[in-house]
Amino acid sequence: MRKAKSRMSFRPLRSECGKKVRLTLGLLAWIILIALWFTVTELKLLPPLSFPQPVKVLEALVRLWKDYDLFGNVAQSWWRIAQAFALSAVVAIRSAFAMASFAGSAHLSIQFQCRCGRCPITAFLPLSWGSSVWTK
Repeated sequence: MRKAKSRMSFRPLRSECGKKVRLTLGLLAWIILIALWFTVTELKLLPPLSFPQPVKVLEALVRLWKDYDLFGNVAQSWWRIAQAFALSAVVAIRSAFAMASFAGSAHLSIQFQCRCGRCPITAFLPLSWGSSVWTK
């Protein structure tokens, strides 16, 4: 007696989709997301302060773009992030060379790492507030 195959094949799911299918699925995902957003805001399932209506978000985006130089502010933020990355890379590479070359610097840095290594990054935010947030 021969056993019937009981295993289901997932081969069709793993095959490549055509360009048209990928485009359709991508657009469908965005349409579903925006429709869900409209539905949640119309039914007032969440407070408007934390989950605003899509039309109001679009109006605020246009106002930010026209009146408050949104592009300039975003470019300035990217520039600050690039500067911070470059500075941290320089400090990290020099520290790594120092720790690898001199045992004393490794022992010194391990003390800092043991005390601050497990701190979340948000714990260091108040250190940067002095010049940017309170002086505006």
